[in-house]
Amino acid sequence: MELKKIKQLINLMKKNDINELEIEEPNFRIKLKTEQAKSTIPNISQIIPPYSIPQAVSVSLPEYNENSSQAMPAEQENKNQKSVKSPMVGTFYRSPGPDSPSFAKEGDIVKQGQTLCIIEAMKLMNEIESPYDGKIVSILVKNAQPVEYDELLFLIETA
Repeated sequence: MELKKIKQLINLMKKNDINELEIEEPNFRIKLKTEQAKSTIPNISQIIPPYSIPQAVSVSLPEYNENSSQAMPAEQENKNQKSVKSPMVGTFYRSPGPDSPSFAKEGDIVKQGQTLCIIEAMKLMNEIESPYDGKIVSILVKNAQPVEYDELLFLIETA
Protein backbone atom coordinates (compact mmCIF):
# COMPACT_ATOMS: atom_id res chain seq x y z
CA MET A 1 0.00 0.00 0.00
CA GLU A 2 1.32 3.39 -0.91
CA LEU A 3 2.03 6.07 1.66
CA LYS A 4 -0.45 8.36 -0.11
CA LYS A 5 -3.26 5.82 0.47
CA ILE A 6 -2.35 5.49 4.16
CA LYS A 7 -2.55 9.29 4.56
CA GLN A 8 -5.97 9.24 2.90
CA LEU A 9 -7.12 6.55 5.37
CA ILE A 10 -5.87 8.65 8.29
CA ASN A 11 -7.74 11.72 7.01
CA LEU A 12 -10.83 9.56 6.48
CA MET A 13 -10.62 8.40 10.11
CA LYS A 14 -10.31 11.97 11.40
CA LYS A 15 -13.24 13.25 9.31
CA ASN A 16 -15.60 10.45 10.29
CA ASP A 17 -14.49 10.23 13.93
CA ILE A 18 -13.25 6.65 13.55
CA ASN A 19 -11.01 5.43 16.37
CA GLU A 20 -9.74 2.22 14.85
CA LEU A 21 -9.37 0.85 11.31
CA GLU A 22 -7.93 -2.44 10.13
CA ILE A 23 -7.39 -3.44 6.47
CA GLU A 24 -6.18 -6.80 5.33
CA GLU A 25 -5.22 -7.66 1.75
CA PRO A 26 -3.18 -10.50 0.35
CA ASN A 27 0.45 -9.85 1.25
CA PHE A 28 -0.49 -6.70 3.23
CA ARG A 29 -2.13 -5.83 6.53
CA ILE A 30 -2.47 -2.46 8.25
CA LYS A 31 -4.09 -1.45 11.54
CA LEU A 32 -4.60 2.23 12.34
CA LYS A 33 -5.65 3.40 15.78
CA THR A 34 -5.99 6.90 17.21
CA GLU A 35 -4.53 7.58 20.65
CA GLN A 36 -7.45 9.76 21.77
CA ALA A 37 -10.22 7.18 21.63
CA LYS A 38 -13.42 8.80 22.82
CA SER A 39 -15.02 7.13 25.80
CA THR A 40 -18.67 6.15 25.41
CA ILE A 41 -19.09 5.96 29.17
CA PRO A 42 -19.55 9.43 30.69
CA ASN A 43 -17.88 10.38 33.91
CA ILE A 44 -20.42 9.70 36.70
CA SER A 45 -19.54 12.93 38.51
CA GLN A 46 -20.80 14.84 35.47
CA ILE A 47 -24.19 13.10 35.59
CA ILE A 48 -25.00 12.99 39.30
CA PRO A 49 -24.55 16.18 41.29
CA PRO A 50 -22.86 15.78 44.65
CA TYR A 51 -25.24 14.85 47.47
CA SER A 52 -25.95 17.61 49.91
CA ILE A 53 -27.33 17.02 53.37
CA PRO A 54 -30.48 19.07 53.97
CA GLN A 55 -30.56 21.42 56.93
CA ALA A 56 -32.49 20.30 59.98
CA VAL A 57 -35.92 21.84 60.35
CA SER A 58 -37.33 22.46 63.79
CA VAL A 59 -41.05 22.41 64.38
CA SER A 60 -42.57 23.62 67.59
CA LEU A 61 -45.79 22.08 68.78
CA PRO A 62 -48.08 23.79 71.26
CA GLU A 63 -47.84 22.37 74.74
CA TYR A 64 -50.95 20.94 76.34
CA ASN A 65 -51.73 22.44 79.71
CA GLU A 66 -54.40 20.84 81.89
CA ASN A 67 -55.43 24.26 83.26
CA SER A 68 -55.72 25.91 79.85
CA SER A 69 -59.01 26.63 78.14
CA GLN A 70 -58.16 24.31 75.22
CA ALA A 71 -60.61 21.51 74.63
CA MET A 72 -59.49 18.09 75.71
CA PRO A 73 -59.00 15.46 73.01
CA ALA A 74 -62.24 13.69 72.08
CA GLU A 75 -61.08 10.29 73.34
CA GLN A 76 -60.57 11.78 76.83
CA GLU A 77 -63.88 13.66 77.05
CA ASN A 78 -65.96 10.53 77.50
CA LYS A 79 -64.61 7.51 79.34
CA ASN A 80 -66.99 5.28 77.33
CA GLN A 81 -65.34 6.24 74.05
CA LYS A 82 -62.72 3.83 72.75
CA SER A 83 -60.40 4.53 69.86
CA VAL A 84 -59.58 2.29 66.92
CA LYS A 85 -56.05 2.90 65.66
CA SER A 86 -54.34 1.92 62.43
CA PRO A 87 -52.28 -1.24 62.85
CA MET A 88 -50.08 -0.32 59.85
CA VAL A 89 -48.98 2.34 57.39
CA GLY A 90 -51.13 2.46 54.27
CA THR A 91 -54.11 4.06 52.56
CA PHE A 92 -57.47 4.20 54.35
CA TYR A 93 -60.60 3.20 52.41
CA ARG A 94 -64.14 3.38 53.85
CA SER A 95 -65.61 0.93 51.32
CA PRO A 96 -64.49 -2.13 49.33
CA GLY A 97 -64.82 -0.24 46.03
CA PRO A 98 -65.52 3.22 44.62
CA ASP A 99 -69.19 2.42 43.90
CA SER A 100 -69.77 0.34 47.04
CA PRO A 101 -71.38 1.61 50.25
CA SER A 102 -69.16 2.35 53.25
CA PHE A 103 -68.44 -0.42 55.74
CA ALA A 104 -69.44 1.92 58.57
CA LYS A 105 -70.73 5.47 58.98
CA GLU A 106 -70.89 7.84 61.93
CA GLY A 107 -73.84 6.86 64.11
CA ASP A 108 -73.80 3.18 63.03
CA ILE A 109 -74.01 0.49 65.68
CA VAL A 110 -71.16 -2.00 65.22
CA LYS A 111 -70.37 -5.39 66.70
CA GLN A 112 -66.97 -6.68 67.72
CA GLY A 113 -65.33 -8.26 64.65
CA GLN A 114 -67.37 -6.21 62.13
CA THR A 115 -65.28 -4.69 59.31
CA LEU A 116 -64.91 -0.91 59.71
CA CYS A 117 -62.56 -0.10 56.81
CA ILE A 118 -59.75 -1.35 54.60
CA ILE A 119 -56.13 -0.26 54.76
CA GLU A 120 -54.17 -0.89 51.60
CA ALA A 121 -50.50 -1.60 52.25
CA MET A 122 -48.20 -2.70 49.43
CA LYS A 123 -51.11 -3.65 47.16
CA LEU A 124 -52.67 -5.82 49.90
CA MET A 125 -56.14 -4.95 51.20
CA ASN A 126 -56.31 -5.41 54.98
CA GLU A 127 -59.74 -5.37 56.63
CA ILE A 128 -59.76 -3.53 59.95
CA GLU A 129 -62.35 -4.96 62.33
CA SER A 130 -64.00 -3.35 65.31
CA PRO A 131 -62.49 -4.48 68.60
CA TYR A 132 -65.61 -3.28 70.46
CA ASP A 133 -69.40 -3.40 70.41
CA GLY A 134 -70.79 0.11 70.27
CA LYS A 135 -71.77 3.16 68.26
CA ILE A 136 -69.38 4.96 65.89
CA VAL A 137 -69.07 8.49 67.25
CA SER A 138 -66.49 9.79 64.79
CA ILE A 139 -64.50 8.74 61.72
CA LEU A 140 -61.25 10.66 61.98
CA VAL A 141 -59.78 9.88 58.55
CA LYS A 142 -61.01 10.78 55.06
CA ASN A 143 -61.46 8.19 52.34
CA ALA A 144 -58.27 7.40 50.32
CA GLN A 145 -56.13 9.28 52.85
CA PRO A 146 -52.69 7.91 53.81
CA VAL A 147 -52.47 6.77 57.42
CA GLU A 148 -49.56 6.10 59.74
CA TYR A 149 -49.06 3.29 62.23
CA ASP A 150 -51.06 3.89 65.43
CA GLU A 151 -53.02 6.82 63.90
CA LEU A 152 -56.58 7.26 65.25
CA LEU A 153 -59.18 6.05 62.75
CA PHE A 154 -62.48 5.76 64.67
CA LEU A 155 -64.02 6.68 68.01
CA ILE A 156 -66.55 4.12 69.25
CA GLU A 157 -68.85 4.73 72.21
CA THR A 158 -69.19 1.54 74.23
CA ALA A 159 -71.92 0.76 76.73
